[in-house]
Amino acid sequence: MTSQFFGVIGVSGKGVSIFTLTMENVSNIFRFELQLKLESSDTFEIVTHNSSLRLVKVPNPSNKRRRLNKMHEDSHIIHIDQLHILRKYQRHGYGAKLMAIIFLWIRKYFDDIKKCVVISPSSNGIPFYLSLGAKQQSSSSNLEFSL
Repeated sequence: MTSQFFGVIGVSGKGVSIFTLTMENVSNIFRFELQLKLESSDTFEIVTHNSSLRLVKVPNPSNKRRRLNKMHEDSHIIHIDQLHILRKYQRHGYGAKLMAIIFLWIRKYFDDIKKCVVISPSSNGIPFYLSLGAKQQSSSSNLEFSL
């Protein structure tokens, strides 16, 4: 299933952009493409490459003992498996705008999700995610955002 979202996104200090986000969902993996209308152009430019999110179901540990009587719901987490901004668009605020759009999308369509985890961020990605408010997970190299 493919969905498209259109809108305007503004991030403090990064300006305002008109965007198109295309999400393709296959088995809880969301491949996405972000297109932004750049200030210097009247056309939309693709700013991402090979990027995906994954919806992960996390069983509640208290449910292990209660097979027949589940008192607590399992939770869901969004994993950012891959997020690649094309090199010519890096360091222009487009990554921050993409993360803001992703967080808005999560809040709109997955109201039970309270956490977004970046799986094994690259050495270039770590300072980027930390600057946006991510925290290092204590048991891994992953970073996490509370939503």
